[in-house]
Amino acid sequence: SVGNRAGLIDDAFNLARAGYLPQNIPLEIIRYLYKEKEFLPWHAASNVLLYLDKLVDRNKEYNIFSQYILQHVAPAYNLLGWPEDAANSSVVQAPYQTEELRRKVIILACKFGIALCHEKAMTLLSEWMSS
Repeated sequence: SVGNRAGLIDDAFNLARAGYLPQNIPLEIIRYLYKEKEFLPWHAASNVLLYLDKLVDRNKEYNIFSQYILQHVAPAYNLLGWPEDAANSSVVQAPYQTEELRRKVIILACKFGIALCHEKAMTLLSEWMSS
């Protein structure tokens, strides 16, 4: 179930943080995320990945970590993208869970360096500031 998948991600990272699991186990568990379509597993993964990002951002292996995360985030980002109405290029609302899933994926995509994500965020910010 969705709750089980989210719990497994959360538990694996917490057990690894406490030293009860090798660090590679939770990273192996999230390998399936690019196929995940539900909010809760992405929410669990996002929380721990942003936490890990703060821990390793000054590490010489940060680029390896970042690329690994991008491999799993990019397909979801490409699928979900930004919420737009093709007819008038305005932002449209989707169901709450879809919006939250999209938000988590966009945050991870921009954080870990998808250039198109950064460009779209800057465009939306500029449009908002000029209106």
